[in-house]
Formats: sequence, C-alpha cells, structure tokens
Amino acid sequence: MNSRLGLLKMLNNQRENMIVCLLILIALTTATSDAQPKIEMVGVVRGDSIVIIPAVPPVRGGALNFYKKSVSGQFALLNTSGPVQPITDDDVILRMLGNKWEAFSEELSVKEPADLVFLLSEEPMAFFMIAFRYPEVIKIAGCWYTDKITDKRGEVEYRIDYLDESGAIQRSVTKSLKIRESILNPPSGVTVTPEGKNIIIEWKYPQQTRDLTDLVTQFYIYRKQGNGQAEKIYTDVIPRTNSSEYLYTDENIEYSTEYSYSLTAVDILGNESRQTEQVKTIVYDKTPPSVPEEVKADSVDGAIGVSWKMNLELDASGYNVYRSTKVDKDYTKLNTELLPLDKTFYYDKSFTYGLQYFYCITCLDKTGNESEKSNPLAILYEDVTAPEAPTDFSYSLENNVLKFSWVASKSPDVEGYYFYRGESIDILPRITATAINVLAYTDSGYAGGGFTPGQRYTFAVSAVDKGRNESKKVIIADILIPDNTPPEPPQGLMTENVNGNYVLISSGGSISADVAIYKLFRSEVPSAPVELTTFTSTPLRYTDSTVKKGSTYIYFTLAVDSAGNTSVSGKKDTVEVKDNTPPPSPRMVKAKKLQAGNEITWEMVYDFDLLGYNVYKSSLPNGNYLKVNNDVVKELRFIDSGGRDNEFYRVRAIDSSGNESTKGEYASPK
Repeated sequence: MNSRLGLLKMLNNQRENMIVCLLILIALTTATSDAQPKIEMVGVVRGDSIVIIPAVPPVRGGALNFYKKSVSGQFALLNTSGPVQPITDDDVILRMLGNKWEAFSEELSVKEPADLVFLLSEEPMAFFMIAFRYPEVIKIAGCWYTDKITDKRGEVEYRIDYLDESGAIQRSVTKSLKIRESILNPPSGVTVTPEGKNIIIEWKYPQQTRDLTDLVTQFYIYRKQGNGQAEKIYTDVIPRTNSSEYLYTDENIEYSTEYSYSLTAVDILGNESRQTEQVKTIVYDKTPPSVPEEVKADSVDGAIGVSWKMNLELDASGYNVYRSTKVDKDYTKLNTELLPLDKTFYYDKSFTYGLQYFYCITCLDKTGNESEKSNPLAILYEDVTAPEAPTDFSYSLENNVLKFSWVASKSPDVEGYYFYRGESIDILPRITATAINVLAYTDSGYAGGGFTPGQRYTFAVSAVDKGRNESKKVIIADILIPDNTPPEPPQGLMTENVNGNYVLISSGGSISADVAIYKLFRSEVPSAPVELTTFTSTPLRYTDSTVKKGSTYIYFTLAVDSAGNTSVSGKKDTVEVKDNTPPPSPRMVKAKKLQAGNEITWEMVYDFDLLGYNVYKSSLPNGNYLKVNNDVVKELRFIDSGGRDNEFYRVRAIDSSGNESTKGEYASPK
C-alpha cells in the first residue's frame, strides 16, 4: 500500500512527464471487449542490434520468453538459456540504480530494492511512467532483450510469451517491427541569458507524438568553464514534458568567467543525441557590496582614528575613506590606495586642529562596484597626546629620609609632575594630590613617620600637561631601607614524640614583617645544636625521623630578616624519644633445680626493638615478685644461684624504650 501511495505521489509530481508516458501508452495499448489492455512491444534499433521492450512487465513471480519469426515462418526462441526474469537481488538492483536509489526509494516509498519488482507486477500500467524517469527499471523488470540484426532496412516479427509463476504461458503478444535505426535529434534554439548571478538556459524540442521511434525522455546539459572540459552539470533528471519549450537556471557560477553550454536529448535506453553547438556567455558583477556599518571615530595620538565593521561579502576587496567639513557634500577620498578588506581602520593625520570633520566609508568588490557611503560621522579632535616623560630620575638616602630629583620633560605644555610611592610596580599609588611644579621631592615616609627598616619601596614620577594628559612613569623599583634591627623570635614551638619513631615539630612565625627565612635547630643532650632545615612560610610542620629511641633532644627556631639579622631563639622544647608499646610476654617459662641454683628458661620473644629480659621471683605464685638480675638478660636462660625450692619465677621482655611486657606465666623448680 505504501509503495502504491509513493507511486501516485511520484506521478503527481511529474504530471507533464506523465502526459508523455500516456501518449506512449495510448500507442502501445488499445481497449479490448473485456476492457483488458492489449499487450504490445517497442523495438529500438541501435547499431547492429534491436532492443525489444514489452509495454507491460511480467506478473509477480513470472518471466518472459522472446521469439523471432524465421524465414520458414516458424518462431524461434531467442533466450535459449532460460526465461528472462526480473532481477530480485538487492545488491544488483542497488548497483544498477547507483546514486538514484535514495531518491527512487523516497519517491516510491520502496524500502527494499527487490520490492520494486513486486510494485511493477502489481501496477503494470505504471511501468513506462516509472521507466521514463528511471530507465534502469526496464532491465530490472526483465523487459529488455537485445537481438542481433543483419538487415537494417527489413521488417522482423517478434513474439513475447508471458509466463506465470509455474512457467505456464499466461498470454502472448506478437508484433512486426520495422528495422529502422532511429537517430535522436538534439535540442534546438539553445540560448543562454545572464540574469543577476544566474544563467538561464532555454531550448526547444518537438512535442511527443505517437511515433514509437521517438522515445526521448530527458535532456542533459553540458557546461565548459573557461578553457576547461565540458561536464554534465545536473545529475538529476531534466524530463521531457508536453511542451516544446524548456528552461533551466544554472545558479553555480562565478562572475567574470566565460561559460559554454551544449545539450543532448536522451532516450529511454539512455542513448544520447549529438551535442548542440556550444553557446557562450559571461556574467558580470554589477551588484555593489553593502554599506559598511558601525563606523566610529576617536581622537588618538596626533590623529583621528576611524574604524568600522568588516564587510562579509565573498567578493568584497577593500574600502575607501571620505572626509568633508560639511555633512552632505564636498567629500574627498583620503586614501590613495584601496584599503585591504581586513584593515577596518584608518588614521587621519592631515586634519586641522579646531575643525569639525565628517567621515564616510565605502566598500568595493573585486569588479570595482562601490557601495553607497556610510552615514556621516562627526568628530572634533581632542588633545590626547601625552607629554614626554622626565629623565634622569635619581635619589639619595639620609637619616631614613629619601630625596629625589629629575630632569624636566621636553614637552612645552607640561604643567607639573605627579609623584608615586608603593610596595611594587603593580601597587603604586600617587602621593601628590596635585601636580608639583618643581624638579625635586623629599619623602619621609607615610605621615612623615619614616620608612620601615628592611622594607622595599618603589617610586615613580610622571609629567602632566595642560590637557591633563600624563606621560609614562619613570620608575625606580625596590629601594631597600637598611635594617640593623634583628627580628622578633618565632612563636608557638611545639614538639611531639610519635611512638618513638619520629618527632613532629610545629612552629609559628615572627611578628616582624621583614623576616626572610626561619631556621630549625636540634641538640642532643649534651651535644651542640645542629640546623635541621630552613623554611620561608609559617606555620611550620616538620617531621624529624633521624632521632634515636632512648635519646633526649632540644628543639628551637630562629628568624632571619632580609638584612641578615638573626633573632634570639624562641621557645625551646625538650622531648625524650621512646615508644609506649611493650613487647610480648615470654612463653613456655620453666624452672629447674640445679646444683648451681635454680635454672629458669623461656622461649624467644620477637619484637623489632627488643632489648632483653628481666627475671622476677616470689615465694608465692600470686605474691610480690622482685627482680633477680642486675643487668638485662640477653639469653633465654638465667641461673638464680640463691634460688630455693618452692620459689616462683616470672620473665618479662624489655625493649629499647624501657617498656616491659606484662607479668605473663610463672614457673617453679621441680
């Protein structure tokens, strides 16, 4: 159903072409008593062959057999290798239609290529209508057979048998075809006319008749650009209509370029007539660019600067600038050469001070067409030229007071000088409320309170003219005020022993503003202090991982200012490095009576900082245990020479930080 609707849509869009098809169909079909069309065929001679085309395709699933009547009067089968069937292979159909498939599919609402065959079998009367627009359909429908001929002036009788899906003959059609080669006539009366930026091609071709040798369905247009090769310029179908006059508009052209056009007539088999004589023309650009927009003017250094928005026409080539002292006449072009397209500004230095001027801009294209002038823009030049800067800016420092001097600006309209002081070039406020008219300045600091020792300051001086235009600043940067005063010591030193593995040190800064660096020191009692690190920002967090367990250290910090003055040490903090985790208790403690005394043994304890063992004894298992050994026991055995029967022993492991294991199990001699 969708394919039929698509067919109707295509036919509706090709009404005039359909009239041509109907004329052919009228010639090909006549009404019978049962209102069924009489099937006939067309024969088109090309060279030594005749192409036989039936007017109606085979039924769905059917095929065609082609016969030629011999001299003996018998019909001989031509397609001896088998009936001619429609092509149903999608890939082959797509290859035959090429880039026409997309348009074909959309117009006829055919989703799959093979659906085309089914559409044609269901709508046989539309076969030629479709074939006129898409000649490839003839071969796809199986309605094409080429027979070799020897006599180009004779007459041959052909028969076509229509076979149904089972191979049975459904109907037959017989026709005598005159063997006459049909020479396609080219179009006539070809004219080309420039119109704006287009070229109109017009030609004539006779109206369609019932002559079956006239199967011209469309036209090809060939175009040659300059001395190039002629190429077909329109890939879609330019159909033959029921008119004798035709028109096509070529919009893809360039100005000032010669174009030559020729045409051919094309029949339903795709054969072309000879090309018509070439007709030449040139389209000249007579359209000026648009008027430049957003024209602005301003007073700049010794000139009036005029600017505008760039024109975006593809053929725009540049601009002219016009000036007048009157708003509506007497404009003079200022530029001697055309300004480049991307140069959308102009500096006018030929003006007279005190006069008001009007400026207009025009845009020109590559052909020389000039736009209308832009709206006049009025401006009166204002003095915006800054004076020359003073020179030889110098200073001396006496008793914390800075004395500056400079040489005057060479500009004649200088009214005085501005003086600046700040912490850097970026932070440089003016400290003189008005311009001073002397060539020296004494600065004793903010509110006369002097300068901060060790602080750096930046100073500048500039010239000011009567128009309040200021010169560039002459700068002396980073003047250092001498500093002999040591800074205040750092504050807030804190240390923390972290399980005997390292010491964590934190420290605040000094309240002095000119501190450059801080230094952290450590001394191991009773050794001299050593410097651990330097740092520039606070608060400091530093990890000292070079400490040893069991050692005592003293930490302190110093501040050093930018002048190299060193503070006294801040708070000193003492820390003992040890861990707080006891080692595991010894296991398998045993006691044995020997001649030399009681022997106590145990299993080894595994701990990364194990120092050894202490042995304790008591007269009761739950009594008060006293240490027996004087020195830490390094072995897994201890002899208590004063030991007696019925005494109880416990063994405790001890690490390098002095942490002892829990009491653990006890043992008594046996």
